[in-house]
Amino acid sequence: MKNALKLALSLLLSAFILPLQAQDTLRTAGGQAYTVQKEGTDALEVGNVIEFNIVISFEDGTEVVNTQKEGRTNKQYMFSEENAPDKMLYHSMSVCKVGGTYTFYTPKSIFEPNPERAAEIPGDYVIYTVSPIGQEKGKPDMMNYVGPVMDKSDDEIIAKCKEAVAMGDEVFIIETSVNQAGYQLMSMGKMKAATYMFELNIEKFPASSNVYDSMGDCYLAQGNKEKAKANFEKALELNPKAEETKKKLDELK
Repeated sequence: MKNALKLALSLLLSAFILPLQAQDTLRTAGGQAYTVQKEGTDALEVGNVIEFNIVISFEDGTEVVNTQKEGRTNKQYMFSEENAPDKMLYHSMSVCKVGGTYTFYTPKSIFEPNPERAAEIPGDYVIYTVSPIGQEKGKPDMMNYVGPVMDKSDDEIIAKCKEAVAMGDEVFIIETSVNQAGYQLMSMGKMKAATYMFELNIEKFPASSNVYDSMGDCYLAQGNKEKAKANFEKALELNPKAEETKKKLDELK
């Protein structure tokens, strides 16, 4: 799903306008608007793997993702600011604490770069409600190794990915990190490397609806409607409540 990984366009943050005028609306260091529903206790620490629940919704209340209802949690490695492949995500995580609940407001044009599809999203913002529930010291995320070469050629990026995967138990492959990297590569026009990322996620996390939805997005962006359809169908098989995936399938009919 186009979740927190679609947030890679962090350079746009300086132009964000607060969606709310209430006094409790704050900004991250990167400029993203957010509110604190419940303050947590322990700050998220660099080098830890963060476990959290997330709800992604539109302004009319439609939920795109709700991990708690789906019986799962997300995990994300906490990068340092210097090494973070997605600065917007880093700044968002930096204001969160374990046990708290935080709501972030992202312009829908970043969630959905396609103007026609963005126009179908009600309101101006996509809302991310994040609730960290724990953290523990973790192995380096694969993206610690791949992040520094994201601006290189597709083949160089893929080679670095394979090098990290070959390290086996010495690295931690996190679904959300790989997903974010895949969408970031798509936005950079690096479709070969993006396809590899999403294929890797399917190999490592075959029970996840999200990895097939993302693979479908990648094939659709390349004009391969048949493969896109097949992946969207698999995503729906795993999560029949994925409304956004249903919409994509309907558009392919």
